[in-house]
Amino acid sequence: MRALTLTAVDALHAENRTAAARLRACRELFALCEDEQFDRAVAAGYGAGLDERPSYAIIDPLQIACAEIVAAYGVHHNRARKLITLANDLCLRFPALLEAMETGVLDEETAEMLARHMRLIDAAALEKIQREVADWLLDAINSGRRPGRDAILDEADSITRKYDPEGVLARRERAREERNLWLRRGRDGMADLTARISALDAQAIFEALGTIASVQKRKNPGGASTGQLRADALVNALLGSDGSAPASPPSPAGSASAAESGSSASDSSPAPGMADATGPLPASVRPDITVLVPLGEDGQPEVYLPRGGTATIETLIALLSRSIGATITVPDTAPGAADSELLARRYRLSPELARRIRLRDGTCRHPGCSVPASDCDIDHCRPFDHSDPGGGGLSIEANLMCLCRQHHRFKTFHGWDYHLDPDATLTVTTDTGHTITTDPAGPLARWRRDVAADAESPTGPPPGSPPHPRRRPWLSPGSQATHQHRRERDLAAEREANTIARFTPPLPQPDHDPPPF
Repeated sequence: MRALTLTAVDALHAENRTAAARLRACRELFALCEDEQFDRAVAAGYGAGLDERPSYAIIDPLQIACAEIVAAYGVHHNRARKLITLANDLCLRFPALLEAMETGVLDEETAEMLARHMRLIDAAALEKIQREVADWLLDAINSGRRPGRDAILDEADSITRKYDPEGVLARRERAREERNLWLRRGRDGMADLTARISALDAQAIFEALGTIASVQKRKNPGGASTGQLRADALVNALLGSDGSAPASPPSPAGSASAAESGSSASDSSPAPGMADATGPLPASVRPDITVLVPLGEDGQPEVYLPRGGTATIETLIALLSRSIGATITVPDTAPGAADSELLARRYRLSPELARRIRLRDGTCRHPGCSVPASDCDIDHCRPFDHSDPGGGGLSIEANLMCLCRQHHRFKTFHGWDYHLDPDATLTVTTDTGHTITTDPAGPLARWRRDVAADAESPTGPPPGSPPHPRRRPWLSPGSQATHQHRRERDLAAEREANTIARFTPPLPQPDHDPPPF
């Protein structure tokens, strides 16, 4: 056991040193990209200290470095950006943390946590603070102590107050400027909604949702977990339950309403840290629904939501119950069905063609990027010739692709080569010789791949079947079970199973220690 433990420790120390070397290499790559941009500026007649605005497009060196990392390392764009950003932070602002990593004792995750925690410290005091924090942490680990995350951050705060007592409040004010809300598309019809808000607001919201969840938990102890009920309470508070107006959360235990306490609404004020809102407001939801995708793995039809990915038909029904309407389209799935000979020689795309490209691609087509197509530009793979529209790239489906704004500029003003095949497969050749291929990931592309798989099947489609044999039950005139009916049926089955389990005597357990007869 001890030998294996020592081997694991040696491997971890080697991993930390390798991570430090990787970060230094990423920093050198970024510096090289900066130098190339500077050389480009000098060649164009611009230099440091000039106030003139360059007459050429400037590509962020960070984007160039990230693209090179994606091409050579094989990671996605967000991971590459995180590597380059952390490398710049540790090499330029936190060298003491990077040196601690090179000893093998400090790991990359802890170094990133400390760099993020000390990011707003004034530059005049940062050198002393980070050195003392790194020395304290290395001494603690080498002496046999194992401080946890909170202990490490508390010690960092204590050292910070010693060198920069007046800057603590200023840093807190600057930290408030970082409040934000993110939506990250997940799998299986789910997504992550993350908010960065003040600690008091977050605690108040969490307690309010917990109060609602506790009430529901007491009504149905064997039902959903408390965490699931909190999530349901958040959705119902903003969107309402089953389309009704959202209700105000119940008051936490021990609190009194304005009427009970004798105060009026006019002289009441929100508690410190609470948002300046009078109450939850109903949200108007009107989804755009495209009916074209085949049956999912569970035999149920899938629905594509631009931000939420694929979902089941039950998810669509739940969404429609909270919406004020919907726009439903059933497009022609044939490639090029939205092309027009007249519009092909125009730079601006028709709304139908633009929607079709986004439906086909799903995300930004640049290698490693996953920005949703709804947030992307639509770019001509072969550039459109404004002086001779017929001699350049046409505005047709076979020449169009989704690119986020950053990668749109990167493609236009950098030296990589892009080739789009008729099936929308994109091949990118970098200036360093790497060749990368990306496939469209949208629902229209998946539909076409399913059709092609059916056509290549040894048995082929059934005789006399339509071009695509998959049925669309939500368009069938036959009667379909409603969502409420299925829900009640499932609840009845679950109650019956619970009743049987309650009155069924337990099976006799085997005797593993019989008497010595």
